[in-house]
Amino acid sequence: MKHQTFGRFQGMWWGGILGQALVNQNHSRDHTGMINFPTQSWLPERRQIAQMLFQSPRLAEIKLSGCNSNLLSLSPLIIFCGDNQDLLLRIVDLDNLKLATLAETTAAREDILIWSYLLDSVLNYEFGSSQINFNWLIEKLLTNIKYLEGRETVLTQKLKLVAQAVNNGTSLHHLSDKLSSDSNIQQAAIALSWYCFVTTPHDFRISVKRATSIKPNLAGWTAPLTGILSGTYNGITGIPHNWRINISQNQNYAVENQTVIKLFKAWLGIYSINSNQELYNQELDAVASPQMIQPRRTLKIISQKTRS
Repeated sequence: MKHQTFGRFQGMWWGGILGQALVNQNHSRDHTGMINFPTQSWLPERRQIAQMLFQSPRLAEIKLSGCNSNLLSLSPLIIFCGDNQDLLLRIVDLDNLKLATLAETTAAREDILIWSYLLDSVLNYEFGSSQINFNWLIEKLLTNIKYLEGRETVLTQKLKLVAQAVNNGTSLHHLSDKLSSDSNIQQAAIALSWYCFVTTPHDFRISVKRATSIKPNLAGWTAPLTGILSGTYNGITGIPHNWRINISQNQNYAVENQTVIKLFKAWLGIYSINSNQELYNQELDAVASPQMIQPRRTLKIISQKTRS
């Protein structure tokens, strides 16, 4: 079920919301069992970006005017762009990031590209029960993101620290202390969310719960980012049922649910996102991610004929 494409869209959408809700609950020490819907500013911004995606006839014409374009709100755009770095950078208006220096703007560009690579990898690749080859992944990241020109950044260095931590059995809290030594909380949160996900890739509950246990200033970013990664990989069915029931009782649930349904229809290319009459049922039918179906011209047919 985790490979059902609509389920992955739902997992991405609700994973971030639940990650934020759980870290909010953890900080308030409210353990009543009811998960309150979060109210952070990235949530309406993400809805706004989603609406641009399913209302615009052409992806390249989208203008993110009025958006701060933080990583939490950019997830639907990243999935639409896939691994098209040029298109992603054209759409993301870096002037809206309101950064003071060229160095900060360059770092923001690199962080967006690296996060998009990680999220796209989670959407399109299998992580088995064996340990992930982190060194190979980081080297591939540096090679595939052409804007990095093969060089390391502060974020890729933090990701290498994550790889070492996994190989050495370093605890999450020790790693978080090491990664948060500078002032860039977002970069530390990206690296820590990757750690929380890849150490328990098939368990949404454990991944997100661990992300909520670190320092509050880090958890506020790390938990929703972890929720997005784990939700994208495991799909909506990988999120605990009681958490989904809790969040569905909130008055904002209907708006968020309709948004992700329309977003998925737009991603499929269905003409009318408001129509309920379609041959395709996104809750039942499986659709592969872009470029994951083998083109016919490359099919290798193995003969079933046996030799006499």
